[in-house]
Amino acid sequence: MLPMVGFSQLTKGSKEFSISLGLSVDNASYPFSREDKAFSMELPMRTGWLVKDNLSVGFYLSPSYSQIKMEGNMPFNREQETLLVTGGLYTRKYFSVGRFYPFLESNLLYSRGKFKLEENGGFGGNFKSESDIEIIQMNLMFGTLFKISDNFALEASFNPLVNVNYTSSGDVEGYGASISPSFNSLNIGVRFGL
Repeated sequence: MLPMVGFSQLTKGSKEFSISLGLSVDNASYPFSREDKAFSMELPMRTGWLVKDNLSVGFYLSPSYSQIKMEGNMPFNREQETLLVTGGLYTRKYFSVGRFYPFLESNLLYSRGKFKLEENGGFGGNFKSESDIEIIQMNLMFGTLFKISDNFALEASFNPLVNVNYTSSGDVEGYGASISPSFNSLNIGVRFGL
């Protein structure tokens, strides 16, 4: 993800606005079995206020699209697509270390959209499905901001450390939780003052 973000000073009463573009491509091959290809794109936007020095709260909105294809020596080939609009609230706590501002961010998000699934081959022949999808999730993530001036900074953040969610798609409902201290997704951004 390569966000371009609006930013203001980290002092109480300041406002912040951000917009970013996130792209992800992942290809995996498994010997003698299959090949998986994944693509996702999102356009997160935030607007918030610093309610205290180094503490911001605000609103989050993001349309997103993802596609996963599984092909190869399997009983079937599968393709799934998801189109979502996500909205919610965020809180971000900054910690000052010179010009660096490590942060923890918590999000409460609601997503709504469409899910499509298509399977070809296998024992059951061809299968197509389309359903509405709803997701409610809470997560906690971390990152750091490098302040170049009062109105300009560079930022990097990682995958959510903790994620809890509820998903409903068609007749299927499920709960999920994960703790993932991984660094396999790095978001890099530029922040500008308002």
